[in-house]
Amino acid sequence: MKLLIRDDQEALNRKRMIWTSIGVVGQFQYSKIYEYNHLEFNEYLFDLGILPNISIVESGLLSKQQLLELKPFCIPGNNYLRYTLNQFGKEDFHVANSECNKYLSLPLEQKVSVWKETHLRKAHLTNTWKIERSRAKAAESFRSSKTIPLETGSLTMLTTQVSYCASDVLRLFGSDVLISCSKVNVQKMEEYSVKGYLKKTELKSFRRISDVQEKYYLMTLQREDVKRRYWEWKLKKKFYIESISNFLECQ
Repeated sequence: MKLLIRDDQEALNRKRMIWTSIGVVGQFQYSKIYEYNHLEFNEYLFDLGILPNISIVESGLLSKQQLLELKPFCIPGNNYLRYTLNQFGKEDFHVANSECNKYLSLPLEQKVSVWKETHLRKAHLTNTWKIERSRAKAAESFRSSKTIPLETGSLTMLTTQVSYCASDVLRLFGSDVLISCSKVNVQKMEEYSVKGYLKKTELKSFRRISDVQEKYYLMTLQREDVKRRYWEWKLKKKFYIESISNFLECQ
C-alpha cells in the first residue's frame, strides 16, 4: 500500500503531502550514503584518548589465541527469539493478487486511510509480539530445547555475539589490535561530540559520499511530531553543554 501511495504522490510531482483529516504525511527526502575509513577514524579517536571509552570489540575480529586470553573478560551476548515461518505459515500469510488489485483503483486519500488503519494495527501487533517474546524467553520449554515447533513455523532461542571491553583489549594486546578491531558506539560518540571532544568538520575527513538516494517516508502526523520534538531536544542539549563548556573555559 505504501508503494501505491508513493507512486501516486510521485505522479502528482509533490515532494510533501499532508492528509490532515486522516493524520498522515508523505514526503520524499534525499538521503546521503557514506563510506567510512574506519581504521583512520579509530586511529584519530585513539589519539584523542577516547576510543576505549566509546567502543567495544566483537569476537569475529580477533584471533583464536586472543579470544582464549580474553575469555575471562568477555561480555556475554543477549538471548533473543526468532520466529521462522514454515511452508504452511507462508501460505497462510500469502496475500492473493486479487486482494492487492482491488486497492489499485482506489482514490489516493482512501489508500492513505487504508494504510493508516493497517499501519496502526501492525504497530499494535508488533508491540504485543515484543511483550510476549520477552515473556517467552523465560519459558520452561527453552530449557530442554532451543527450538519450539509451532503450527505455522518455529521459535528459536538465539544468542547475540559476545563482545569485549576495549580497555581489556588495549591492556592485553596494545593499541594496534584495539584500533583495528574496535567498533565505535555511535550514541556514545555523539555524546562526546556534544561535549566538544569531536567536531563535525573533523569527522567529515573520514567519510565520503558514495551515493545519494531518494527515500519516501509515510507516517502519522503524531509520529512526525515526536521526531521533531526529539531533534529539538537534541539541539537544546547540545546548546546547553556547549554553553557550560564555554563558561568553564572562561573561569
